[in-house]
Amino acid sequence: MFCSGLRIISLAVLVAGGVVLAGCAEWYAEDADREVYGVIDQRQEQAIGIRSDAYSGKPKGPPRVGSEGYAFAPHPVDPEVPEAFKRRADEAQIDAAEEARAATQPATASAPAEPVPQPLFMGFEDVIRYAFQNARDYQSRKEDLYLSALDLTLERHLWTPQFIAEVESNFVNYGQIRDFDRAMDTIANVAATQRLPLGGQVSAQLISTFMRDLGRHITSQESSELILSADIPLLRGAGRVALETRYQAERDLIYAVREFERQRRSFFVDVASDYFDLLVQRQVVKNAEFSVASFEEDYERAKALNEAGRVDILEVQRAEQNLLQSQNDVVNEQARFENLLDQFKIRIGMLVRERLELVEEDVDVPVPSVTVDEAIDTALRSRLDLITELDRVADAQRGVRVAANQLLPDLNLSGNVTFDTHPEKLGYYDFNEERATWRGNVTLGLPVDRKIERNEYRRSLIGLRRAERNYELQADTVRQEVRRAVRTFFEARRSLEIQELNIELATQWREAAAVKFELGLVNNLAKVDAENALRGARDQYAAALARYRVAVLAFRRDTETLRIEEDGMWVEMAGEGG
Repeated sequence: MFCSGLRIISLAVLVAGGVVLAGCAEWYAEDADREVYGVIDQRQEQAIGIRSDAYSGKPKGPPRVGSEGYAFAPHPVDPEVPEAFKRRADEAQIDAAEEARAATQPATASAPAEPVPQPLFMGFEDVIRYAFQNARDYQSRKEDLYLSALDLTLERHLWTPQFIAEVESNFVNYGQIRDFDRAMDTIANVAATQRLPLGGQVSAQLISTFMRDLGRHITSQESSELILSADIPLLRGAGRVALETRYQAERDLIYAVREFERQRRSFFVDVASDYFDLLVQRQVVKNAEFSVASFEEDYERAKALNEAGRVDILEVQRAEQNLLQSQNDVVNEQARFENLLDQFKIRIGMLVRERLELVEEDVDVPVPSVTVDEAIDTALRSRLDLITELDRVADAQRGVRVAANQLLPDLNLSGNVTFDTHPEKLGYYDFNEERATWRGNVTLGLPVDRKIERNEYRRSLIGLRRAERNYELQADTVRQEVRRAVRTFFEARRSLEIQELNIELATQWREAAAVKFELGLVNNLAKVDAENALRGARDQYAAALARYRVAVLAFRRDTETLRIEEDGMWVEMAGEGG
């Protein structure tokens, strides 16, 4: 009975402890979020002048780990091939045909049909907003920014007073030699340490001891000791080099903010490019289906003319072959569209099994009216990645100063004062000033062996040269990217104009070929050529329009003039012309 009650109590304690642990863990996570998101908002305003949505979701408590989580060999895979894969192809085809027939039959009460998921109809803005809310890779970028800010909160914390509070209790049984006398003591230790921004630290420590003899029930001792100390370097480790970790942590978050914003803008361009490519491919499918309808008419017309004795059987066979080829093109282009659509779903964070129907919208992509030199100058002043490379040069310069400081001798000044209570009187806080002990110390360490420091100093000089070269390289890369973006834009615009003319000419060619074929002036081959030319012109126009839109967005991205709102939509700049 006693053991059963003990087990119940133990179980209750464990459950209560788990609940308390989960609650405490959740509170700590929410507390971290409050501080981190506040830091991110502040740094975004300071670094790029706007706030971007960096919220990565509400924190959860410690998860419940199942048995698989503690298995040494989790989730074993069956080495046997499933039976469905052992069937012959003809059997599989028969089963597929039966399943297709069954799908057309009305559902019975015993075997209700599964509901078909409704498709999601999305236009351009819907797709962009969905991607910024659900894309897996984009969520990871948010978490990277969060982790950078989390590192900064720790670094800031290390430059605030660090507190220690400990209580230690000891029980002693002295055994038979001392008549089984027993004693217990408790030691409480409270301390605070503060790092100094120019090097060194100061600390305060209070140690209180309570000792009681349990055998004789006599309090043996109550005493306390208060220690104030300081340790300050005068040469090595002194000055602003002592605050280097704080400088770097603060600047690292600025770099992370810039990188995140660059990733947001690039992500917008990538999603938009994929969306336009999908519309192009869907138009290619439609053009191919239109060609099938046209070739079916040609085939039926060729058969009628053959029956009338106006054309021979070769024209009929050629028309049928063209029809079969156009049907095969539809199958191929449709499969390519489905593959691109599945890849697009993965990019925007949608499950592949979900149905997505793209709604074509007239997306107006405004074109700024600037010269190449103006575009390059704007990029050199605004590109976030280039500004970061410039700041890294200053980081390398500070690194050289830090490494040079480590070559200096050690000259440290330290001291402490200790106040304690009277050892023969009771009382924790009855400090006696007459018993205060003062100590001072000066330590000089000559730089006899600085091989490691010498190497680090030389390494820092190389790092500075590399940082300068990296900035020059990035600046030239920015110039090259802007020039390429300008050339791509003009090429895309000219190509779009050409394809518009190409469609007009191909349409006229097709109409003329159809009339001549009806009059018997040309054979079916000439009409097929005209039909294929029109289909190709339509495909090329759709592709040129997509390239033009993407070229404008890429130009805005490469010149760092693309502004993205929190929901993912871009901000149209004032003063833009077509």
